[in-house]
Amino acid sequence: MTFKKMLQPPVMRKEPHETKIHEHKLLDDYFWFRNRDNPEVIEHLKKENDYTEEVLSSHKELEKKLFQEMKGRIKEDDESAPFKWGDYFYYTRQEAGKEYTIYCRKRGSLEAQEEILLDVNTIGKKHEYVKVGVFEMSPNHRILAYSLDTSGDEHYTIYFKDLESGEDLTDVIRDASTSFEWVSDEIVYYTKLNELHRPDCAFQHVLGGNVDSDALIYQEKDEEFFLGLSKSRSERFIFLELHGAITSEISFFETQEVSPTLQTVKKRSQGVEYSIYHWGDYFYILTNENALNFKVMKVPIKNLHEGDWEEFLRESREVYLRGLDVFKEYLIVFERQKGIPRVRVIEFGNGKEHYVQFPDSSYAVGPDINPTYESCVYRISYSSLLTPPTTYAYHVEQRKLESLKRKVIPTFSSDHYVSEHIFVTSHDGVKVPVSLLYRKGTKRDGTAPCYLYGYGSYGITLSDWFESDIFSLIDRGFIYAVAHIRGGSELGRQWYEDGKFLKKKNTFYDFIATAEHLIKEKYTAKGNIAIAGRSAGGLLIGATLNMRPELFKAAIAGVPFVDMVNTMLDDTLPLTTLEYDEWGNPNKKNYFEYMLSYSPYDNIQPKGYPNILALSGLNDPRVTYWEPSKWVAKLREQNTSGNLVLLDTNMESGHGGFSGRFKSLQEKAREFCFVLSVFNQTQSS
Repeated sequence: MTFKKMLQPPVMRKEPHETKIHEHKLLDDYFWFRNRDNPEVIEHLKKENDYTEEVLSSHKELEKKLFQEMKGRIKEDDESAPFKWGDYFYYTRQEAGKEYTIYCRKRGSLEAQEEILLDVNTIGKKHEYVKVGVFEMSPNHRILAYSLDTSGDEHYTIYFKDLESGEDLTDVIRDASTSFEWVSDEIVYYTKLNELHRPDCAFQHVLGGNVDSDALIYQEKDEEFFLGLSKSRSERFIFLELHGAITSEISFFETQEVSPTLQTVKKRSQGVEYSIYHWGDYFYILTNENALNFKVMKVPIKNLHEGDWEEFLRESREVYLRGLDVFKEYLIVFERQKGIPRVRVIEFGNGKEHYVQFPDSSYAVGPDINPTYESCVYRISYSSLLTPPTTYAYHVEQRKLESLKRKVIPTFSSDHYVSEHIFVTSHDGVKVPVSLLYRKGTKRDGTAPCYLYGYGSYGITLSDWFESDIFSLIDRGFIYAVAHIRGGSELGRQWYEDGKFLKKKNTFYDFIATAEHLIKEKYTAKGNIAIAGRSAGGLLIGATLNMRPELFKAAIAGVPFVDMVNTMLDDTLPLTTLEYDEWGNPNKKNYFEYMLSYSPYDNIQPKGYPNILALSGLNDPRVTYWEPSKWVAKLREQNTSGNLVLLDTNMESGHGGFSGRFKSLQEKAREFCFVLSVFNQTQSS
């Protein structure tokens, strides 16, 4: 490893700060760094970026090579599988050398002249960061509503474009979230963010009217709930959806109502979650009320409050119900059983049901774009560790899976690789699933380096999706491992419950057990592992490094949630109160003390940490820039190994990093360059 280690990293100024709570004194020398208005903050972040750039400069050629490899796995001039909606075929495409998506359509047939609806590259010329949120067509297909975030702070501005004239209307809605629905060619509904970045208000807007005079439809006062809205696939109802971390409440009105009257499906009850779908005279409700792995209830719309709820799909301890999709002739059920996703089809006419058969034993699957309620062809998005992203059309009546589009990955052939699915035993005897991917011929003698990825929070499932970038490590001899640890929902709802609140440490123990198993079974060796995670996955990385740093050689923590206790004690931050149902409320002593026992920032001690690269976004509203910044400063102070601790802050973006497809690859190339340089694995196989 030949980094420029003689350079001295920036030193963050200390300013003692004390917080007293539950008979504890929290001492934090870097608390002051939260004040973004202090010029020292931006100055320090720039110094950190300059330091990281200089340290990594000796490996610039490797970074460029990695970028070119990753770029070489992209078909730069490509387009999506078109979908038909009304008289039009809609699709997106990318052009060689351009960062962003171009949204297009053709009228009547795919041979018709192309109409460009929105070229995001044009917008990208004016901004360092561009992300499209809303992209919704009016019912008559004449007006396009689209929204843009141009800073990464997730505050969107909604615009309306007249597709006949090609001009934007004067209607502009600022500080919007991504919830938006048309109900007629003139009337839309949307939600807005308050000063704490929480979507709490729903409005009705009439095109041509004054946005400042838009009618308020609903305002949520409880700061633990976020407000969203959606439209039933039948287009008959608008749903106003209130979601806490583990609690739901949904109200609705008919789209034809000019002055909506809201009806609540079921009042919120702590710990009860539900989602709603319309078919005929009924709502189908997916809920966990008295059903850990969820069940489906069939409810007459006219008798919502009369207790006339009929069980349609009962709860199963073996099958976790994840979501529904309802059409005129059939119902789609997304499930997981023993960690494997399944798609069940139930026909309304005869009650018959069957499962869609996919080509891989383990895979990632979800709904694609399906705009037509009456359709008997269902579009599915699919991939696996060795199968590039594929759009399928499933013909329900024929039970036939038709491939519409498989993403072309130049230079890639699955014949060169092997995937495995194994189970490892955690500290308490629980079996944890792990997905592995490596090149054929890789020896099981402990010599192979390993790249171990994890998340394990919010019930989010890490499915076995295709990741083209990872082959730049695999082709250099790495084994890629994904640990499906508790805190996710891979093995059902209980898998999530056993990795949160006062059981959160199971998440970290599972991750460590995965590393130990890979060492024991000679996939790799102690000190020959790089670990990585983002956001709450960064919490995983930080906690794991405090517990067992000797197992690892390198770590990448992307926008890491590491200053946990300070953040959870600050209820003025956007997500804090909502997060109480994930981590616990630190104003309660038992939760506070448990959080404090694993919070990465608070548990840094004098010990030998591996090489670490932390990634941050200045405009990140989810994990604020100061968390990784303070974490890095404290790590450097306590680290006894002499290994590198680097911070790279994107000064133009937020939680998701760069928005452009090539800029995102540059960021990934830097991450992998750091790992490969640490491991001295810089040559392709």
